[in-house]
Amino acid sequence: MARVTGEEPPKSYVSEEQLHDIIAECRKRLQASSKSLSDPNNSMDTANFNMGQ
Repeated sequence: MARVTGEEPPKSYVSEEQLHDIIAECRKRLQASSKSLSDPNNSMDTANFNMGQ
C-alpha cells in the first residue's frame, strides 16, 4: 500500500503473504458456516474477506 500511495516514510502493514493467509482462513470459516454471510456471527470474516479481495 505504501508503494502505491507514495507514503513517506512507508508505514508497517501486513505482508502480501499474510493477507493471502487471512483471506484463505476467512473463506474457509465462511464456507464452513451454516449461517448466511450477513449473519452477525460471520460479519468480521465477511468484512476481512471483502477488504482483502
